[in-house]
Amino acid sequence: MRARYVKSGNPAEFLHVLLPFHPRTNVRPPCKKNPFEGMKDADDWAEPKVVEEFVKILEAQNLCPKLVFCRSESRPHSKETDETAQRIDGGFFRRSEAPKDGRPHWELQLVPVEFKNRKDGDKYDPFADGSEGEVYLVDAVLEPQAESRRDVRQQIISYADKVYAMQHRTFVFMLLVMGRRFRLIRWDRSGAIVTNAIDYYENPEPLCDFLWRISYVKHIALGIDPTATRISPGSADYKTMADIAKDTTRDLPYHTRSLPPNYKLPEGCWFKYIREMFAESMKNRDWPCYKLEVAYNGKIYYFLVGRPCFLARGLAGRGTRGYVAYDVANDRLVWLKDTWRASYDLLEKEGDILLRLNNAKLSSDIHVPTLVCHGDVPNQATLTADWWEHKHPILSEVDASRTAPPSDPPRRSSRVTIPMKRGHPEDVEISENQSPNPNFRSDCPLRHHQHYRVVVAEVCMLLKKFTCGRQLVSVVYDCLSTHEQVAAELGLLHRDISDGNILMYPKIEKQETGLSLVWRGYLIDWEAAKPIAPHNACFVVRQPERSGPWHFLSANLINNPSKPVVIADELESLLHVLIYYAIRYLHSSITPDDEVAKFLDATYDSYVVHDGAVHCGERKGSIVADLGKLVLWQPKQSRNVAIVFNSPMDMLISRLLRSFKARYDVMNAEELGVGAAETGVQHLAERLRTHEWMRTALDAAIGDHWNLLDKVGDRVPKGWKCSKRPVPSTTPGRQ
Repeated sequence: MRARYVKSGNPAEFLHVLLPFHPRTNVRPPCKKNPFEGMKDADDWAEPKVVEEFVKILEAQNLCPKLVFCRSESRPHSKETDETAQRIDGGFFRRSEAPKDGRPHWELQLVPVEFKNRKDGDKYDPFADGSEGEVYLVDAVLEPQAESRRDVRQQIISYADKVYAMQHRTFVFMLLVMGRRFRLIRWDRSGAIVTNAIDYYENPEPLCDFLWRISYVKHIALGIDPTATRISPGSADYKTMADIAKDTTRDLPYHTRSLPPNYKLPEGCWFKYIREMFAESMKNRDWPCYKLEVAYNGKIYYFLVGRPCFLARGLAGRGTRGYVAYDVANDRLVWLKDTWRASYDLLEKEGDILLRLNNAKLSSDIHVPTLVCHGDVPNQATLTADWWEHKHPILSEVDASRTAPPSDPPRRSSRVTIPMKRGHPEDVEISENQSPNPNFRSDCPLRHHQHYRVVVAEVCMLLKKFTCGRQLVSVVYDCLSTHEQVAAELGLLHRDISDGNILMYPKIEKQETGLSLVWRGYLIDWEAAKPIAPHNACFVVRQPERSGPWHFLSANLINNPSKPVVIADELESLLHVLIYYAIRYLHSSITPDDEVAKFLDATYDSYVVHDGAVHCGERKGSIVADLGKLVLWQPKQSRNVAIVFNSPMDMLISRLLRSFKARYDVMNAEELGVGAAETGVQHLAERLRTHEWMRTALDAAIGDHWNLLDKVGDRVPKGWKCSKRPVPSTTPGRQ
């Protein structure tokens, strides 16, 4: 969330635009006297007393008539529901759902509320307002770096994140009370809009207005997603889900095996592991079940889901959630992805890309998900970036003598957020005379997001479930082969190759011995796919950032974020996935297990900051670009020692690393002005311009002799904490 906060200014502007209210008969009665009269000395009180007295006034003055405020500062949820054991001070709930057990109930909160004391002034205020009359607030001012203030900022971020995780929200309002001051915050997937700190004892109207509005507006105006209907236990939909979760009669075995001639999967059945994943998503009763809508080709499709099987970390960004979902219309279990895609012109939706892949005349060796349906969720887009653009008008468009931005912000109903037309989403090739799209603000550091859902037929298994080293290589081979065909036939590069996007799925295939059920590697999440860049093309950055698979991104792209992605970078990402999973799950010469964890931390979780720019970690860069060998530093011996698996994996990784080192040698030579022929490794580097050589190397390794019992389980100790630098949530500077 760093540098993702936008100053709202006064609360009146915040409420007028973000929480519009047409009272009609629900006119707020005038205050005959200051309702917060008893809070005059609140700046001198400890936090518990601030909470206690504030809550008394809420109830006595009936400031929020239709909602109930419930406290929850002393009792967290179970570790199964919330492993971080977060305890917010309280929140506003519907009267019919107000909890009585003292827990936060993130799944029910409408408006979370946090309290802090002001006995030490602004020590616990996570934000700062800057100088009086200041128009453009510098990020460093809005985000004070004092430790106590950073801690509170992180605390309220985690609270908003929990609400997002357990509910389907388009945005979240939060009330922050500090002594006798308050701030209003509106969180969405772009960032947060924050008001000035207001003394509600001196000026009670803004806070009273906010409390009255949240009480009477429809819940959609508080960010509740109307296309996600909560399923209550005992309802017909819940009974349907429960019946499916325990119905073993429709299970199919999924182990590799030979099948009878002309065998077909029975209608209305699914592989056992898929049903088990669905059942697991319903086990925790604290996590609500939902009926989700997807609008596609003029129809509405409904899907029943429980707890997400995958939940992306972090509040700002795509916020991707993955579900094993029950397809109501077709009586089957499918995979539903709920995400906030980047919303810019010319950015193709993932479902449209999948449809192209599904319809392309490619061989049976291509393994990508089969589209069921997809579509943007109507009228649900972020607006924090819009607010930033309003607060930071382009100077050439306004009178230089003005000292303030336009008085009226872009009017966006809090119930219907309409994304503005955006420019090109990423670095796209442009001609010499072509000007950037005027609707795109390249100076805006925040991204515009649109809520989006896509459903595919295959429910895949995580890569970590591979059974042996040979299968791991086979899965990587399948994904490389798929990538090769898509690049050759459709001219697309995936550009987001990571372990989370390489999965496994059982397929029926005809082989020399007849029909067999075999596991194949599937390359998923094609939303970042983009046409192959012409050689020496000129590019212009067209969005503030893009998510990147940091752990598995090529060293070249990490160190040179302005470069376009080429085939060799994609192949290197596949190599990093192969190395990571071989080290983590296979028997090797690394002992003990904590040395495995340290190696992975140093190689894939670390980075170097130089002159303000983020660069590839030393260990990763050394392995792929400097040494061209898979080695482990041994302090006692003061030297690098080769990591070996005593399997065909050794020769495979060694061959691949030699070619990637050659590629970096050639690039370094070119930067120094040394002719390519002088490097002596040009032919090795040339292998990586296409997929063929690496595909052949993987294929040869698969056909070698393997110990099929070489997988020893997860070698990273349970509860291991990375001691290195935290991995950035996005690839800094990468477009």
